[in-house]
Amino acid sequence: MRRNSALLAVIALGLAFCSGRAPVKVSVEIPGSAAIPRDTIQTLLLAGFYQEKPAQDFDVDAALVRYLLDEFKPKIKGTVEAAPVSWPGPQALSDKEFWKKIGAGRKATFLTGKAEFVQETRKALLDSGARDFDGPFKPRDPWTVRKFFSLQIEVVLIDARTGEPVFRRNFQETLNAENIKQTAEFAVFDLMGRIKIKLLRSLFGSERPLDRYLLIK
Repeated sequence: MRRNSALLAVIALGLAFCSGRAPVKVSVEIPGSAAIPRDTIQTLLLAGFYQEKPAQDFDVDAALVRYLLDEFKPKIKGTVEAAPVSWPGPQALSDKEFWKKIGAGRKATFLTGKAEFVQETRKALLDSGARDFDGPFKPRDPWTVRKFFSLQIEVVLIDARTGEPVFRRNFQETLNAENIKQTAEFAVFDLMGRIKIKLLRSLFGSERPLDRYLLIK
């Protein structure tokens, strides 16, 4: 798709220069291909995300489930429920019998996966020459401190009756916050906002804007 779009753009520009008229750039909404038709999900069970190293001061898993509950409820015709599980270990994610037992024969789909949230305080040198200041005024501090956040999620959809995965994809977003007081909760909300767009597009084929060029005669 991208290669064809680029080729069309080059051809349009070439024709425009030959005709002496500039092309008109327009944006159109192109529907993507859906991995799972949203009307096929009768019940979506948000089972939470396994974390190898959970954050000590913030429940990332609970925040992700709350966020996804609010996002998915208006987007599918079926019901959306929180269904947290007790993780025996990372191997449970690929254990078909584990999910079949929890699903108990329900015609439902689990949304689960793995999550890794990282927050760090980083110090960077903006201007090394600021320390070599000669004068009556105090030289400005050439160092700046920022908060760095990273959220990596593997999203897996599992058929509750068979325990088989029907969708699996990895997403990762990062955030460099100038505000040193930026909290983990707001960072996760911001990062999930970016991941949500890619997730919905991957799952349901949400429309995305693409640029096209028109020649005006």
